[in-house]
Amino acid sequence: MIECTSRRLDRSRQILLASVGSMGVSYIIVITPACLAQSSSGSTTAEMEFDVASVRENKSGLPLSGVMPKSNFPLGPGAMYSPNGGLFSASNQPLLVYIMFAYKMTDHEVQSLIKQLPDWATTERFDIEAKTDNRDATKDDMRLMMQSLLAERFKLAVHTVIEEIPVYGLMLAKPGKTGPKLRPHLRSDTSCSNAPSLAPTPDSAPVAAPRRTVAGGFPVICGGAAFVPPSVPGRFAVGYRNVPLKLIALQMTLMGGLGRPVIDQTGLTGNFDFFIEFSPERQQGV
Repeated sequence: MIECTSRRLDRSRQILLASVGSMGVSYIIVITPACLAQSSSGSTTAEMEFDVASVRENKSGLPLSGVMPKSNFPLGPGAMYSPNGGLFSASNQPLLVYIMFAYKMTDHEVQSLIKQLPDWATTERFDIEAKTDNRDATKDDMRLMMQSLLAERFKLAVHTVIEEIPVYGLMLAKPGKTGPKLRPHLRSDTSCSNAPSLAPTPDSAPVAAPRRTVAGGFPVICGGAAFVPPSVPGRFAVGYRNVPLKLIALQMTLMGGLGRPVIDQTGLTGNFDFFIEFSPERQQGV
């Protein structure tokens, strides 16, 4: 028996329209009345799904008084991913975060979507524990299974349409040449790992702080963005290793507060290591 556990989800159907970023794609997301089951092993029409899952509303609140949102691997669009034996575990996250993860949404898409979402999709929090028998499931496999879970538990459906929007293009200043902070990632680099370092537990023994960078100032971790030590205090420094330029371009939208998506027009192929350092703009009167 499935029992409804969230009163706000039992409201009339709501249609959410959000314009999204690069290449002019937009998402129409429909959320219909839903019931959250404590656990289930049923099936849907999707191609991939978890074998068992639990979805519960979390009313613990937000930091500083509540519980810090967490997950057993990063939920962003990058490839950072920890071996987990087929387990997805996230707590105190809003529905928006699960949608972002499932559909690999870019920063610009997310900002557009937020404007159209009802308040509860960004303020009410949920814990999701889900397991697949495929112990070698990839991050993209997990995304597809999350799509199935959202469709089953939240009755969420997604439709795409085409919409033209203004964008910025990321291009090389000198055709055919890259600078010292943008270099092709070497396939022979065996030090690259997409798995983030595990956070110490309260009862774990003290250990030395993990190394954050490799030669050139690039981050140790691969597959996504990571903060690295800046050369001058007060600056921000962000690095990438073993990522496509498409990911770097898309994340520049939020990093630079550009207000429109950035698309890769460099013509470069393959994966790259990248480092950028900048000073945040100071607001007038500050």
